[in-house]
Amino acid sequence: MTKSFELILFDLDDTLLYFEDYWEQGTKEAFRQFPITESLNADRLFETYQEYSAYYVEKYHQQEISIQQFRNNRFIRTLNDWGVNVDEAAAHRFNELYHEVSTRFMIAAPELSPLLDMLQRSYKLGIVTNGTREVQFDKLKALGIESYFPQGGVIISDDIGWEKPDPRIYEAALSFFAAQPETTLFVGDSWKNDVVGPGSLGIASIWLNKKGEPAKQHPTLFATIERLDELGEKLTS
Repeated sequence: MTKSFELILFDLDDTLLYFEDYWEQGTKEAFRQFPITESLNADRLFETYQEYSAYYVEKYHQQEISIQQFRNNRFIRTLNDWGVNVDEAAAHRFNELYHEVSTRFMIAAPELSPLLDMLQRSYKLGIVTNGTREVQFDKLKALGIESYFPQGGVIISDDIGWEKPDPRIYEAALSFFAAQPETTLFVGDSWKNDVVGPGSLGIASIWLNKKGEPAKQHPTLFATIERLDELGEKLTS
């Protein structure tokens, strides 16, 4: 199973930073601070918001709506259900507040920095992520891991105009690092974005299957792990 890699590309959301660790706390705190929602019950409001988030995230994943539409629509529909009419501008202001508030709840897993310390001794490290530039870089700063990745080595869909699993976003990473697909490894939690997408270019992958989904097969799948701290063992086995 041993294979020689020179570059490891990571997904960010739900790989290096677990969404569930901060999303509920950050959203409820934003509801408590936002003028339009501060008088409403944040816990109950979050339940409605969570339902619309699940609905619109599927549309986003199917590329039917943009990431900004996903964020705005779930807020607007939630407030409509509560009898409050809001517009895109209000939704945008709420999303900005949520972004500011949520970073307080983003904490790196204890094993993350030691893992990156170990990997950077043997590999070039990069990130390929969907999202907006400011939001994604603020996540890296909140985790305290931005120094592990070279300037320009964090490839963000908002910057280059293509989202995973479009092959061009992975090509942009290969180009920056002057790397070949056969010596590149992609690590992420999304089967579509982090296994199938890079696999279309011949990039091997390690699937972070932290939700315990049924085993899957793909020609470029190098290994499956359930926790990120298993990565080092897989690379040396």
